[in-house]
Amino acid sequence: MRSCGSQAIHTSWSSFVNESFVVCKTYVRRADHSYPVETVMTRSTQSGASEVLAELLSKWPGKSESADLESLKSRLSTYLTADFSWSTFSNRPFGEFSIQSKELVIGNTAKVLVYDSADSQYPNLAILSRSDEGEWRLKKFLFQCASCFGTGVLLNDPCDTCGATGWGLVDWVKEQTDL
Repeated sequence: MRSCGSQAIHTSWSSFVNESFVVCKTYVRRADHSYPVETVMTRSTQSGASEVLAELLSKWPGKSESADLESLKSRLSTYLTADFSWSTFSNRPFGEFSIQSKELVIGNTAKVLVYDSADSQYPNLAILSRSDEGEWRLKKFLFQCASCFGTGVLLNDPCDTCGATGWGLVDWVKEQTDL
């Protein structure tokens, strides 16, 4: 508690049930009433998405590795959602992938930026999904769009390479974007 003139200012910390966020609430107390003046949400390091991603990335095939789809499935399927697109494995690093950001957790989705150690100019976006059992699995692993550089905008128009998402490619056959 700190004092601000005749007002007492209280700060309390609490965490959500799933411990994905930590909430800081600041109240101004006047006489018998408390008024919330600020609520700040921060990421908690206890969610586990980054740890699962780091373990998966340590097993991700490199550019020079020849790995058939069946061996990749047997090696990595426990880290991936059922709807993970196996064509994503064409995205292979020249060096090795490493996590370069804090995870952003919103509900049951975590997003993390990943870079190739040999080419750190272009990030990849890892999107993980938390199951009902609380286990994190990789849902998407997308490269930054090389046309719009992640903005979704190309020459004042929506980027038609990534579908204005900034990540991955438009699938014109299925008429859908990666995000």
